[in-house]
Amino acid sequence: MKAVLILAFGWVVVRGVIAALASRGPRLSSPSPISSVPRAHEYGMGSVEFGVGGGATRVDDVDATPHEQRAAGETVIAVVGRLARWEGQDLFLRALADVRVLPREVFLVGGTARGEEGYRGELEVHATALGLPVTFTGEVLDAESYLRHADILVYCPIRAEGFARVMIEGMRAGCAVIATRSGGAEQIIESGVNGVLVSAGQRGELTGALDRLIGDQELRTKLGDAARVRARDFDALESGPTRTFHRRIADIVSRNSR
Repeated sequence: MKAVLILAFGWVVVRGVIAALASRGPRLSSPSPISSVPRAHEYGMGSVEFGVGGGATRVDDVDATPHEQRAAGETVIAVVGRLARWEGQDLFLRALADVRVLPREVFLVGGTARGEEGYRGELEVHATALGLPVTFTGEVLDAESYLRHADILVYCPIRAEGFARVMIEGMRAGCAVIATRSGGAEQIIESGVNGVLVSAGQRGELTGALDRLIGDQELRTKLGDAARVRARDFDALESGPTRTFHRRIADIVSRNSR
């Protein structure tokens, strides 16, 4: 209960910052460099890199050089966050199986949530049975390389969530973002302008959004460019007292969830 109250209080504060930033209108300054992703615990990730399949998948092994959006069959998708049922990774895999053109690579980035130890095994079985090109990275120190490598970021929790920093980081990296209409997503993304919003838990909608973005390289480029601009509106959350406050909340919640 304490962790829930802390998260709720933190989200109220962050929403105030979002509203203040939105009222300022678009920024006209030159783009700032892509900053580092916050510490792993803020995404529910730890500091250990686990072996995947026959070997370890390390951040350094991923080409994180900024790139143009790839052709449909070469598309790379990232899903970042703890492996947990409420995060919707199983829904994502089933939705992905129905697309017309499969991406070249899919990275499920993050460790397994407490109490969900068997969930990764279920996801691995689904991915294999469905013939999906999925890599389970395990816990990683920093998701930035995966986000910069990806063309599309999918954030699809099936229940309402608070402010999801991974969306901002994906937008800053130039990903075309697909997110569910829950919590902070609607405060951050204008659907069709700087990302795509879908209803939580709706497999068909998610498949449609994936089909649309995988198949339309030009649209992904447009959304990714607009996402970078939108992400600059949240620079205040990445520096100064607001960043310190958010990290302290994350630290407290992390300790209470152990």
